[in-house]
Amino acid sequence: MSTKRLIAVGTVALLLLSGCAPYYRYYKRSDGGYVIKKWADSFPEFTIDDTGEYPSDLTLARKRFKRRRKFVVNWHKEHSPEDMVNPAITMFKAFWLIPARPLIALITLINPPSEPTAEELAESRRKRSAARQEIRNYIARDCAGEAEKSE
Repeated sequence: MSTKRLIAVGTVALLLLSGCAPYYRYYKRSDGGYVIKKWADSFPEFTIDDTGEYPSDLTLARKRFKRRRKFVVNWHKEHSPEDMVNPAITMFKAFWLIPARPLIALITLINPPSEPTAEELAESRRKRSAARQEIRNYIARDCAGEAEKSE
């Protein structure tokens, strides 16, 4: 393989892989606690305890992040909009919508979307509440295990 071809393939591979990898950072809040951020979004579920307090110790925040990462990421994939957890989908939607926007507007004018019924809204609220309770229960179990290990 020639050097130019190798550089071109490497550049394309770097561009394709760099935008899709999540990058988590620890940020110190104004109250002294640490929170995890991915891009511009804060994810308190990674570090808070069962009372909602953020750890003031960076090593404790790192330990909690390492323990909770897989569960919290999977939970967000199940209960969050797809484009929040996958930037590749966001980019695809943004570029696809440029030529498709007139067609979408025409379809919306011909066949407007229906309003959700009261039962559908109640079911949606119930599902969100159950999902939030699931993450709270996981955090409580994790903190209980953390307290047992420290004793």
